[in-house]
Amino acid sequence: PTQSQYDDLKSLARQYGLTITGEHASHTLLDVEAPAATIRNVFGSQIEIRQTPEGKSYHAAATEAVEPFPLAAMGAHAVGLTARPLHTNYQRSEHKVTQAELDAAKLPLAGTSPNGLYGPADLKTAYNLNGIQNGGLPVAVIEFSGANYLDAATYASEFGLNNPTLVQKEVGSHTTNTDGAIEVLLDIEMVEAIENPTSIYVYTGTFGSTTTPAVYQQVADDDLVVAMSTSWGLCEKATGLSQ
Repeated sequence: PTQSQYDDLKSLARQYGLTITGEHASHTLLDVEAPAATIRNVFGSQIEIRQTPEGKSYHAAATEAVEPFPLAAMGAHAVGLTARPLHTNYQRSEHKVTQAELDAAKLPLAGTSPNGLYGPADLKTAYNLNGIQNGGLPVAVIEFSGANYLDAATYASEFGLNNPTLVQKEVGSHTTNTDGAIEVLLDIEMVEAIENPTSIYVYTGTFGSTTTPAVYQQVADDDLVVAMSTSWGLCEKATGLSQ
């Protein structure tokens, strides 16, 4: 979008009672906030309080947003009305697996790493990625939790990979949440395994679906990397257009 189109969008947002809280250099995203009553009047959706199966409360749009004609005519669409917390893809378990259970499961431990586990070489072979050559170019990962990043250096050392420089990029308010630390290291170590870059930009946002567009937008605005990866998200069945 041009600067003029972006200015028109900002003008319309103010006319509808939306307060502008952030702008982006690419002109593709405009951060706004408003009371729930204003959201209902402008986008035709009541804002409710819901709970995740884990008991976390969050604000949610009762129906999909319907943009007023002037906004829709210029291609604008409202996202982030539902602030459902994001999931990590792993499931934590306190159960200690015994050797007898491993034997009973008859796991196909056919990897080339110690004890038959899968290492970077096995992953690249399994996914037919041996032809990928990074050439030292930087990669971004998008995260919603903090972590002990020293573990990434341990992984690199274990498998003879580059020990990448990890550049932390905070988007929005600083997150002190470390509940998803395993997910963060999973992303970083898989990028190490597949691309073996010399630097990784770790873009970290707050833990919620409303912040996701801003984090992705920041990667685009910075334009520092050639590739981006993340394993955070929502089940598609739980994601409407307003998210």
